[in-house]
Amino acid sequence: MWGIGTTRTYLGGALNYLPVNYLMYTSENKKWGLEMVIPARFQYRRNINEKNLSLLGWEVEGNTYCINNDGNPYGLPYNDMELRRAELRVRATWEHAFTPQIWLSAQAGFRYNWSFDVDRGDFYRPFGDDTPFLAKTNLGNPAYFNL
Repeated sequence: MWGIGTTRTYLGGALNYLPVNYLMYTSENKKWGLEMVIPARFQYRRNINEKNLSLLGWEVEGNTYCINNDGNPYGLPYNDMELRRAELRVRATWEHAFTPQIWLSAQAGFRYNWSFDVDRGDFYRPFGDDTPFLAKTNLGNPAYFNL
């Protein structure tokens, strides 16, 4: 399966308009495949057997959280602020089927904190825009594990 399109997204932590390329491919021998929604995620899938899968890939995540002064009764500056979060996760995943409906998934990887900054309101900020943020933070880049 494949598809192309465009999306309005907060993928990088800020409002952006991006092209999207979708591909879901499984090889003829059913041993490996690709799962991707570029630029959001990419995974190489290896079917070890009927009950075990391994995946290797990356994912970009992003969110925007609105921060307001509750009607601004005191005339405080910057009433319309947003906390913009974006990260890149490089990961390896192992999935095991206990039954056809119940699966266990273990994931480990590295999380690169791309952005965790406060900005002025909801406006279009394309990738590569050098407009200064209202407040910037410096977060580390940790390893992570999900079960």
